[in-house]
Amino acid sequence: MRVPLPFFRKQTASWYVQIKGKQVPLGPDREAAWQKYHDLMAGHREMAPSTPVVEVLDQFLVWVGNNQAPKTLEYYKRYLDSFARHIGTRVRVQDLKAYHVTRWVDQQYSSQSDSSKFGAFRSVQRAFNWAKRQGVIQASPVANLDKPTPGCKRRSNSAARGG
Repeated sequence: MRVPLPFFRKQTASWYVQIKGKQVPLGPDREAAWQKYHDLMAGHREMAPSTPVVEVLDQFLVWVGNNQAPKTLEYYKRYLDSFARHIGTRVRVQDLKAYHVTRWVDQQYSSQSDSSKFGAFRSVQRAFNWAKRQGVIQASPVANLDKPTPGCKRRSNSAARGG
């Protein structure tokens, strides 16, 4: 299930968002409508433990898109879209375990650096930590993931020599 996004209705010259089959009016001004939408979504009720994991990931990406730099959204989206494809829509928050994330990283990033693997683990963990802090879920099921230590960035020889 996707996070609902605002849409504009020409008939009423106003913005709406559809939540649980009901169209909620947000007003005619685009900027004000989006602010009302964010306020509404921030106050959205807590998700049940039976909520699909992909809904948490979607909500996190919406928040990142509205509150972080575009490059940050690209970073998280790359990892979280891959994780969502891996687990599908049937895995629920209550059923998510660290091994789901570990298996995904092992399958998708086995030939990547420890820094890339760390980024993959971190992205999933960050989404669930955000959801817990926002009150969307009661506890993060992946709060204590074992992650590889990211390697340090290497400088080129010319940079190391000062040239």
